[in-house]
Amino acid sequence: MSDADSFREREFECELFARELFMRPEYYPWVKQLSARRTNRWYSLIVTLDETGADLTEIKSLGEDIYRIFVFDVTRSPTFKTSGDYIIRFSLAGRMWNTTIWHIPAPYHDI
Repeated sequence: MSDADSFREREFECELFARELFMRPEYYPWVKQLSARRTNRWYSLIVTLDETGADLTEIKSLGEDIYRIFVFDVTRSPTFKTSGDYIIRFSLAGRMWNTTIWHIPAPYHDI
């Protein structure tokens, strides 16, 4: 497998991990704190997971070269006033990879 193929595979793993943050109960404390984050500011994912007491094993399994540049920002959606939903953008700083998740926090959606 080439280095490019290997990195694409790891990008796919990042995509899966970003989505699992919203589906797995052990990450609920991290999800719940998103509304307290300043909008349009990039945050280190591993640092914020650590701040909420989340287990870091899975993010560390992506490799140090990935988890140290895995970042996210939170933006209020265009319909925030009526729905309370957020857009969370994940990226690898300095790389072309990114993914976006549209999240509707409780009580609008039971995560």
